[in-house]
Amino acid sequence: MEGRSCAQDVIFNRAHYLAGEYGSLVEGEPKLIIEKQTKWSPPPVGKYKLNVDAAFIPKTGVGGIGAVVRNDKGEVMEAMALPLANATSSKHAEIMALLFGMKFARDAGFSYILIDSDSQRVVNDVKKDEEESWALDGHLIDDIKRSMQQFEDVIISFSPRGGNQVAHFLARNALNCNTMVTWIEEVPLWLESIVNDDMVVSS
Repeated sequence: MEGRSCAQDVIFNRAHYLAGEYGSLVEGEPKLIIEKQTKWSPPPVGKYKLNVDAAFIPKTGVGGIGAVVRNDKGEVMEAMALPLANATSSKHAEIMALLFGMKFARDAGFSYILIDSDSQRVVNDVKKDEEESWALDGHLIDDIKRSMQQFEDVIISFSPRGGNQVAHFLARNALNCNTMVTWIEEVPLWLESIVNDDMVVSS
Protein backbone atom coordinates (compact mmCIF):
# COMPACT_ATOMS: atom_id res chain seq x y z
CA MET A 1 0.00 0.00 0.00
CA GLU A 2 2.78 2.39 0.94
CA GLY A 3 4.53 1.73 -2.39
CA ARG A 4 1.39 2.48 -4.35
CA SER A 5 0.76 5.64 -2.33
CA CYS A 6 4.29 6.85 -2.99
CA ALA A 7 3.90 6.17 -6.72
CA GLN A 8 0.63 8.06 -6.76
CA ASP A 9 2.35 11.01 -5.07
CA VAL A 10 5.06 11.00 -7.71
CA ILE A 11 2.50 10.93 -10.50
CA PHE A 12 0.50 13.72 -8.88
CA ASN A 13 3.56 15.91 -8.36
CA ARG A 14 4.67 15.36 -11.95
CA ALA A 15 1.22 16.23 -13.28
CA HIS A 16 1.13 19.33 -11.09
CA TYR A 17 4.53 20.40 -12.42
CA LEU A 18 3.51 19.88 -16.05
CA ALA A 19 0.29 21.81 -15.49
CA GLY A 20 2.32 24.70 -14.12
CA GLU A 21 4.67 24.57 -17.09
CA TYR A 22 1.73 24.60 -19.47
CA GLY A 23 0.21 27.57 -17.67
CA SER A 24 3.41 29.57 -17.97
CA LEU A 25 3.54 28.85 -21.69
CA VAL A 26 0.01 29.94 -22.47
CA GLU A 27 0.37 33.16 -20.50
CA GLY A 28 2.84 34.51 -23.04
CA GLU A 29 2.68 34.54 -26.82
CA PRO A 30 2.03 30.85 -27.55
CA LYS A 31 4.22 28.98 -30.00
CA LEU A 32 4.10 25.33 -30.91
CA ILE A 33 6.09 23.32 -28.36
CA ILE A 34 7.22 20.94 -31.10
CA GLU A 35 7.65 22.65 -34.46
CA LYS A 36 7.11 20.05 -37.17
CA GLN A 37 7.45 22.60 -39.97
CA THR A 38 11.02 23.87 -40.14
CA LYS A 39 10.88 25.80 -43.40
CA TRP A 40 8.52 27.95 -45.38
CA SER A 41 5.71 26.06 -47.09
CA PRO A 42 4.97 27.17 -50.68
CA PRO A 43 1.42 27.88 -51.88
CA PRO A 44 -0.18 25.78 -54.61
CA VAL A 45 1.12 26.29 -58.15
CA GLY A 46 -0.01 29.62 -59.54
CA LYS A 47 -0.94 30.99 -56.11
CA TYR A 48 0.75 33.45 -53.76
CA LYS A 49 1.47 33.49 -50.06
CA LEU A 50 1.78 36.46 -47.73
CA ASN A 51 3.88 35.96 -44.61
CA VAL A 52 3.69 38.55 -41.84
CA ASP A 53 5.50 38.98 -38.55
CA ALA A 54 6.18 41.61 -35.90
CA ALA A 55 9.03 42.52 -33.57
CA PHE A 56 8.36 44.32 -30.30
CA ILE A 57 10.48 45.95 -27.58
CA PRO A 58 8.38 46.09 -24.38
CA LYS A 59 10.54 48.69 -22.60
CA THR A 60 10.12 51.28 -25.35
CA GLY A 61 6.88 50.22 -27.04
CA VAL A 62 8.69 50.28 -30.36
CA GLY A 63 7.74 47.64 -32.88
CA GLY A 64 8.48 46.57 -36.41
CA ILE A 65 6.43 44.87 -39.09
CA GLY A 66 7.63 42.53 -41.80
CA ALA A 67 5.58 41.30 -44.76
CA VAL A 68 6.52 39.36 -47.87
CA VAL A 69 4.54 37.96 -50.79
CA ARG A 70 6.06 34.95 -52.56
CA ASN A 71 4.99 32.68 -55.40
CA ASP A 72 4.94 28.88 -55.48
CA LYS A 73 8.65 28.79 -56.36
CA GLY A 74 9.55 30.85 -53.32
CA GLU A 75 10.42 33.92 -55.37
CA VAL A 76 9.72 37.26 -53.71
CA MET A 77 7.04 39.32 -55.43
CA GLU A 78 7.18 42.15 -52.90
CA ALA A 79 8.46 42.73 -49.39
CA MET A 80 8.05 45.38 -46.72
CA ALA A 81 9.67 46.54 -43.48
CA LEU A 82 7.60 49.05 -41.51
CA PRO A 83 8.44 50.64 -38.13
CA LEU A 84 5.63 50.71 -35.56
CA ALA A 85 6.07 53.53 -33.04
CA ASN A 86 3.25 52.92 -30.56
CA ALA A 87 2.73 49.19 -30.07
CA THR A 88 1.15 48.30 -26.73
CA SER A 89 2.09 44.61 -26.65
CA SER A 90 3.57 41.84 -28.77
CA LYS A 91 0.05 40.71 -29.69
CA HIS A 92 -0.91 44.24 -30.72
CA ALA A 93 2.18 44.37 -32.95
CA GLU A 94 1.27 41.00 -34.52
CA ILE A 95 -2.26 42.24 -35.23
CA MET A 96 -0.90 45.38 -36.89
CA ALA A 97 1.48 43.21 -38.94
CA LEU A 98 -1.50 41.27 -40.27
CA LEU A 99 -3.51 44.44 -40.98
CA PHE A 100 -0.69 46.29 -42.75
CA GLY A 101 0.48 43.15 -44.52
CA MET A 102 -2.98 42.55 -45.97
CA LYS A 103 -3.21 46.17 -47.13
CA PHE A 104 0.26 45.90 -48.66
CA ALA A 105 -0.72 42.79 -50.65
CA ARG A 106 -4.13 44.16 -51.63
CA ASP A 107 -2.68 47.47 -52.88
CA ALA A 108 -0.25 45.49 -55.04
CA GLY A 109 -3.18 43.75 -56.73
CA PHE A 110 -3.12 40.32 -55.05
CA SER A 111 -6.74 39.26 -54.69
CA TYR A 112 -6.24 35.48 -54.24
CA ILE A 113 -3.80 34.84 -51.42
CA LEU A 114 -2.80 32.59 -48.54
CA ILE A 115 -1.63 34.37 -45.38
CA ASP A 116 0.66 32.94 -42.69
CA SER A 117 1.33 34.44 -39.25
CA ASP A 118 3.35 32.86 -36.44
CA SER A 119 1.04 34.33 -33.79
CA GLN A 120 -1.31 31.51 -32.79
CA ARG A 121 -3.41 33.84 -30.64
CA VAL A 122 -4.05 36.32 -33.45
CA VAL A 123 -4.91 33.59 -35.97
CA ASN A 124 -7.30 31.98 -33.45
CA ASP A 125 -9.01 35.32 -32.77
CA VAL A 126 -9.46 35.98 -36.48
CA LYS A 127 -10.99 32.53 -37.03
CA LYS A 128 -13.56 32.90 -34.26
CA ASP A 129 -17.12 33.19 -35.52
CA GLU A 130 -17.99 36.13 -33.27
CA GLU A 131 -19.36 39.03 -35.32
CA GLU A 132 -17.84 41.61 -32.98
CA SER A 133 -15.13 41.15 -30.39
CA TRP A 134 -15.17 43.00 -27.07
CA ALA A 135 -11.76 41.74 -26.01
CA LEU A 136 -8.66 43.91 -25.83
CA ASP A 137 -7.64 44.77 -29.41
CA GLY A 138 -10.97 43.27 -30.49
CA HIS A 139 -11.74 46.21 -32.76
CA LEU A 140 -8.54 45.51 -34.68
CA ILE A 141 -9.49 41.86 -35.10
CA ASP A 142 -12.80 43.08 -36.53
CA ASP A 143 -10.82 45.30 -38.93
CA ILE A 144 -8.89 42.24 -40.11
CA LYS A 145 -12.12 40.35 -40.75
CA ARG A 146 -13.48 43.27 -42.77
CA SER A 147 -10.22 43.51 -44.73
CA MET A 148 -10.51 39.83 -45.62
CA GLN A 149 -13.76 40.58 -47.41
CA GLN A 150 -11.87 42.82 -49.84
CA PHE A 151 -10.05 39.81 -51.29
CA GLU A 152 -11.58 37.46 -53.83
CA ASP A 153 -10.20 34.51 -51.88
CA VAL A 154 -8.08 34.56 -48.73
CA ILE A 155 -7.05 31.97 -46.12
CA ILE A 156 -5.25 32.91 -42.89
CA SER A 157 -3.23 30.19 -41.15
CA PHE A 158 -0.75 29.74 -38.32
CA SER A 159 2.85 28.98 -39.24
CA PRO A 160 5.63 28.12 -36.76
CA ARG A 161 8.54 30.56 -36.65
CA GLY A 162 10.61 28.21 -38.79
CA GLY A 163 8.19 28.71 -41.67
CA ASN A 164 8.11 32.49 -41.24
CA GLN A 165 11.78 33.42 -41.27
CA VAL A 166 11.77 36.00 -44.08
CA ALA A 167 8.96 38.02 -42.51
CA HIS A 168 10.65 37.63 -39.11
CA PHE A 169 13.92 39.17 -40.29
CA LEU A 170 12.07 41.94 -42.13
CA ALA A 171 10.25 42.79 -38.88
CA ARG A 172 13.51 42.91 -36.94
CA ASN A 173 15.04 45.14 -39.60
CA ALA A 174 12.04 47.47 -39.35
CA LEU A 175 13.09 48.31 -35.78
CA ASN A 176 15.98 50.26 -37.31
CA CYS A 177 13.93 52.01 -39.99
CA ASN A 178 12.52 55.54 -39.84
CA THR A 179 9.88 54.90 -42.47
CA MET A 180 8.44 52.07 -44.55
CA VAL A 181 10.89 50.35 -46.91
CA THR A 182 9.63 48.18 -49.78
CA TRP A 183 11.19 45.88 -52.34
CA ILE A 184 9.57 44.67 -55.58
CA GLU A 185 10.63 41.28 -57.00
CA GLU A 186 13.86 41.43 -54.99
CA VAL A 187 15.19 41.45 -51.44
CA PRO A 188 18.16 43.17 -49.79
CA LEU A 189 21.46 41.29 -49.72
CA TRP A 190 21.22 40.59 -45.98
CA LEU A 191 18.00 38.62 -46.60
CA GLU A 192 18.97 36.66 -49.71
CA SER A 193 20.31 33.62 -47.90
CA ILE A 194 17.09 33.22 -45.89
CA VAL A 195 14.97 33.41 -49.04
CA ASN A 196 17.23 31.04 -50.98
CA ASP A 197 17.21 28.49 -48.16
CA ASP A 198 13.42 28.46 -48.18
CA MET A 199 13.30 28.04 -51.95
CA VAL A 200 14.82 24.56 -51.55
CA VAL A 201 11.40 23.46 -50.23
CA SER A 202 9.70 23.96 -53.58
CA SER A 203 12.44 22.40 -55.71
